[in-house]
Amino acid sequence: MFCPKCQDEFRPGFARCGRCNVDLVEDLAPVKQEGVAREPAMAVRFAEYCGYLSLEDARQARDQLRREHIRYEIVVREAPDAVWEKPAQEEYWLRIDASQAKRVVQILGGVPPVADDTEEEKEEDDSFACGGCGHKVAAEEVFCPKCGARFDD
Repeated sequence: MFCPKCQDEFRPGFARCGRCNVDLVEDLAPVKQEGVAREPAMAVRFAEYCGYLSLEDARQARDQLRREHIRYEIVVREAPDAVWEKPAQEEYWLRIDASQAKRVVQILGGVPPVADDTEEEKEEDDSFACGGCGHKVAAEEVFCPKCGARFDD
């Protein structure tokens, strides 16, 4: 499966491109014949913004950012004090494009987030964010281990 817009390749079972938000196609030949140029993959550096008590609260914040065209992720995590023998205790976290932190604070309030990696780590680390799902991927990877997107050299 391929995205007709960015032309990333996905594993079977995926129906939409996470980056372009369009339906995937089985064959890019018709897209290439139309002369659609490939968009370069965007490396997004995400930063933890804040946690929410409910998924609905996280979704409301997400909707505000989406209207402003700011990249985001909602992360569902097991609470740190969760007990394995009991039902899952989830936390809902909003991660944002670190380059848009000031805008996010203006839109949602709060304090500016700290990026996942410092500038020193960024220089030493050749990893990058997958353009399809934002997952951190090692530089030598050809496919994203999370969403299956294919990377070009």
